[in-house]
Amino acid sequence: MTNPRKSALLLFVCLMAATAHATFPRLMNYQGRIDDANGDPVADANYDVTFRLFNVSASGSALWTETQQVTTIDGVFSVLLGSVDTIPEFIWYQDSAFLEVQPQGSDPVLPRSLIAVVPYSWRARNSDLIGGQSANDLEESAEIQAAIAAHTAIPSAHHTKTIDASELILGTLSEGRLPQGAIDSSEIELESIGSNRLADEPGIAHTYTEFVVLTGTMAAIDSAVITLPKGGWLLIQANGKFLRDHPIGGATSAATVSLSGSKVSHTNQYSARFSVPTGLPTGTYTENFLITQVLQVGAGTTKVYLIGDAVAAAPQPRVEQVHINTIYFPTAYGNIDNFLR
Repeated sequence: MTNPRKSALLLFVCLMAATAHATFPRLMNYQGRIDDANGDPVADANYDVTFRLFNVSASGSALWTETQQVTTIDGVFSVLLGSVDTIPEFIWYQDSAFLEVQPQGSDPVLPRSLIAVVPYSWRARNSDLIGGQSANDLEESAEIQAAIAAHTAIPSAHHTKTIDASELILGTLSEGRLPQGAIDSSEIELESIGSNRLADEPGIAHTYTEFVVLTGTMAAIDSAVITLPKGGWLLIQANGKFLRDHPIGGATSAATVSLSGSKVSHTNQYSARFSVPTGLPTGTYTENFLITQVLQVGAGTTKVYLIGDAVAAAPQPRVEQVHINTIYFPTAYGNIDNFLR
């Protein structure tokens, strides 16, 4: 820009939005013209122009500032104010708003332009009033104050806004009364509800046995007990180690362990087997085992056994370092086969 004349800006402003409604764009459409020192339109080019909003017609501090690069045609340009720096909403609650424009290399154009309302904005202004009166006027009315006092004096008329966890009787709210997704974690205050009050909380039970000698009689090696608040799924894992001290010329030895709901018989799909053939050299033979079962269960107590027996002459095989982990999940998020190995 070459010496633009500071007083030759023509202004047309349309206030697009100055309300608190979140979906309205807070932008102003502005059109102006830049002339040179001789009063002629500047050459068609790009120019930097700074825009400021004040609540006074002169002096004062700018409430908002934005610089945009405008493109002129015969000196005329158009911009959307607020597209670089959002115009603060509080500006439109001032008694008046004045726009100051300063082309690059020039002093601000004076006087500042008063932003006038679009006719229908007067109707929008009435949204801040009730029957022509402000909310403050209504709050201070004797009738409303008397009604508030009367309501306060009657405790039974009050409506509790929040419910403490201690006020919820177990089972009062069923799953069906709380639609899925109605409450997410952001709406629950930290540590406001203990894990023992959440029916959908996963849980675990674990047992450990150092060693058990297996004989020809079926016996329980160990068992795990877990009490569930509601139906769901159990992931059961038993792991440990078979061991046998095999003597010279010892007979073949075989051992079997299974996960079972009883102590009566093996369940083939949840079993592990160990065998030491007769022809092997003298020594101690070991083999690790891991059995996994997924079980659908209802609310209440569930007991799972790890049972075992052996077919062997002395010394009998044994199992050592046996763990049973029982993990409860209230919900399945995919397909579940009959069993996992």
